[in-house]
Amino acid sequence: MPAAELTYDNNTAFDRIHPFRAWFVILLASGFFFYEFVQMSIFNVLSKDLISAFSISAAQFGNLSATYFYTDVFFLLPAGLILDRFSPKRVIIASMTLCVLSTFVFSQAHTLTLALITHGLTGIGSAFCLLSCLKIASRWFEAKKMALVTGFVVTMAMAGGAVAQSVFAGLATLYGWRHAVLIDGVMGIGILLLIATFVRDYPPSRCRPIIEPTTHTEPFWTTLRAALSNTQNWFAGLYTSLINLPIFLLGQTWGAMYLTQQRGLTGTDAGYVSMMIFVGMIIGSPAFGWYSDRIGLRKPSMVFGALASLVIILAIMYIPHINIEGLYTLYFLLGFAISSQIIGYPVIAESNPSSITATSLSVASVLIMLGGFTEPVFGWLLQTTGHSVKHGAGNVPIYDHHSFIVAFMMMPVAFILGLVCTYFLKETRCRRI
Repeated sequence: MPAAELTYDNNTAFDRIHPFRAWFVILLASGFFFYEFVQMSIFNVLSKDLISAFSISAAQFGNLSATYFYTDVFFLLPAGLILDRFSPKRVIIASMTLCVLSTFVFSQAHTLTLALITHGLTGIGSAFCLLSCLKIASRWFEAKKMALVTGFVVTMAMAGGAVAQSVFAGLATLYGWRHAVLIDGVMGIGILLLIATFVRDYPPSRCRPIIEPTTHTEPFWTTLRAALSNTQNWFAGLYTSLINLPIFLLGQTWGAMYLTQQRGLTGTDAGYVSMMIFVGMIIGSPAFGWYSDRIGLRKPSMVFGALASLVIILAIMYIPHINIEGLYTLYFLLGFAISSQIIGYPVIAESNPSSITATSLSVASVLIMLGGFTEPVFGWLLQTTGHSVKHGAGNVPIYDHHSFIVAFMMMPVAFILGLVCTYFLKETRCRRI
């Protein structure tokens, strides 16, 4: 498929865009990313409720949660093609509408099959949310501000994860999980209406883009082959996927169950502790990005992040008695340390010709989201490596300490493998190589 870069006949057009309006547009567009991260993370605080409601095992629950990632990975590559041909705003509206409708149906699901289908449908939107937001941002902001804007968009996503752990944990406790998911759907309608009303693909002063062909005139499969042949894309994508594992396992699926069953926290407290991973990333993501740009190197931040993440996860696993304040601190530090994963994105951008950057990022995104497939593996390990007893009103299985430790071992192993990936990466020195 021929590709093109958007440039404009008036390079001073940005001067006529009021900064507040540009930030307002990207804030609302990022609401889509925020909402998708709520859907991705809400299973963490609903784990016991869903296991009880559908009478499923830990492995089945892990597979239910992972359906989000199955559809996400499948649509990641088509997402780039679709956004190259259609209005980003219309793509957001269409995919978010599907997500919201699926959320409402999921809240009323009484069979595992319907739950699997509807949760999988919500994952389709995740394939479009980041790329569509950045597509709009590139039309409202100068190139030199895109790193800051990208950090803001990612921060909005992390805020969605934090809301899922805190607000919806409280709602589920007060009103039950079905009503909490219904409220989630209503929130989605509100965000969708704001996007439909105020978001524009282009600012008024830049409504007539000039499309200038680039050297990228090869068919899509040719550029995909070029992206796949670049080992930088593989190692940077794998690094990001491996270091991101705590988001999938602790922030989005199994963290609350671990904290309630092994650390003795209430469901609400477990949600707030899990939220600290996202708070740590909200602060850590721009901090790692700023430091990497400041020193003009990428690899040192990546190495430090992998090592720090390894030390912190081992502390969480093996320190026997940690009070709630200590858990808050460790989870925040873990979120901060794994923020080094964001360096993988500029490494990929700097390691490819501009004509195949988007395709290369799509390839890396597939690798990154494949990390979500560890969720059912975690559940399988819980179920097969220890003993559980059925007890309580919901007949929820209680897993022993050994089971959790075995399942948790995926994370330190992932951090070590991430560290190995940095050895094979070429240092870009913040320039195209």
